[in-house]
Amino acid sequence: MLEETPSKIGRYSIVRKLGEGAMGCVYLAEDGDLDRRVALKTIKARELDPERRVAFLERFRNEARAAAKLHHPHIVHVYDVGLDPEVGPYLVFEYVPGATLKQVLRKHGPLEPAQLTKLARQMAEGLAAAHSVGIIHRDLKPDNLLITENGDVKLADFGVARLPDAHLTREGQFLGTPCYAAPETLTEGRYGEASDLYSMAAVLYEAACGKRAFPGDDAVGVAHRVVTEMPPPPSEVSDGPIIPEGVDEAILAGLAKRPEDRPASPHALARAIREAYVGADVLLPETRISEDAPFLPASAAPTPPPSFRRKHLRFASLLPWLVMGLGTIAFAIFGLGVFSVEESSVSADASQGVRGEVGKLDAEPPPLDATPPLPDAEPADAEPADAESDAEPPADAEPPFPDAEAPPSPEPPPKPAPLDPIEREELAKEAIFEVRRAIAKGQLEKAEEALDRAAALDPGLKSIAELRAEIARRRDGL
Repeated sequence: MLEETPSKIGRYSIVRKLGEGAMGCVYLAEDGDLDRRVALKTIKARELDPERRVAFLERFRNEARAAAKLHHPHIVHVYDVGLDPEVGPYLVFEYVPGATLKQVLRKHGPLEPAQLTKLARQMAEGLAAAHSVGIIHRDLKPDNLLITENGDVKLADFGVARLPDAHLTREGQFLGTPCYAAPETLTEGRYGEASDLYSMAAVLYEAACGKRAFPGDDAVGVAHRVVTEMPPPPSEVSDGPIIPEGVDEAILAGLAKRPEDRPASPHALARAIREAYVGADVLLPETRISEDAPFLPASAAPTPPPSFRRKHLRFASLLPWLVMGLGTIAFAIFGLGVFSVEESSVSADASQGVRGEVGKLDAEPPPLDATPPLPDAEPADAEPADAESDAEPPADAEPPFPDAEAPPSPEPPPKPAPLDPIEREELAKEAIFEVRRAIAKGQLEKAEEALDRAAALDPGLKSIAELRAEIARRRDGL
């Protein structure tokens, strides 16, 4: 039997469950005292053995202490922490309308150069803020990067973030996601600013070309490749926009095996990527864009010289200027437990069923160096925006799209496109997690259904035969 969603946790009224993973649940909640919507994350400490429970509760407290220090426009804000007698410890944080980077990449494919450089810059600013107070994220990945309705980036889920003096990683445990993990975290359990930079580079690799640097569904195999191999340059595997050689070099430098061989800081990596695009005449040199005005208006954007326009006319015509989704989605990302690729992806889609429409603006697209918002997605069960979002913007506020007209009325959503390989892989892993959980609870029919779903999505998963045999043994009472 599925667990019922509680009506109240602490002082917070629960609206609905947003997602559930190996280590906890995330809910959309109402804070009656402050009259605002929040995201509330719990941890399933009761399901852990006593030793692991103590460790995870310590991690949870560290998460609250660490996140409380972070106040930055590119980091999700943490509001509160508590202990409920029924559900255990919980964390309350900012409710962010928008989509995860993972959802954006699934829906729209690789990012355009201006979007990629904006992603790199804002990731760097968020990480720099965390590093400045001694906090390491430890699990940077597309699931943990939120793209707001305005197209800005927020780092989420410092749920596996830890302070440098917190000693919670033990032999045989890895807190993070292996395909984005730095080699030294896998071999030595050593985390630092350089390991976060490696994860940033792995995210940018995927955002640039639409492929993971180290794909695969076998935890040991992925970890071995991270430690021993270099991925191909993003340009060689890209099915998206042009990737100059200098961008390849910058991203691969971020993926260097030795920390000392990587760029000096996240800002250095972001600058190298931007300069490579500018050097290849894909983007124009920019004047630094402030956070108060993240997008250049069309009237203020520099005009490309004629030679640039001729050379890149075909490329420019391919730039998609995407209309933001009309609805909003609440995100909640939660921490992972012991190293397991199959379990690590379960929290990836705390908000499932994301839908949206992509439309071209009637207005002429702005020049290539005008930083566009990252594309957004519209959820299936869109919630009305919070009251504060209805307030009129300041008279001098910059629009999210230069010269953008109001988006057209929504049309019936198109039929869903076939699943891409990454999506099939993720859904298969989620199904495997459901199988294991159902077996543990004695729900064999449910386990068999989930296993059939996993086999249909990815017949090559090595765990399918093992789990099918386990279900058979349980049915026979062995």
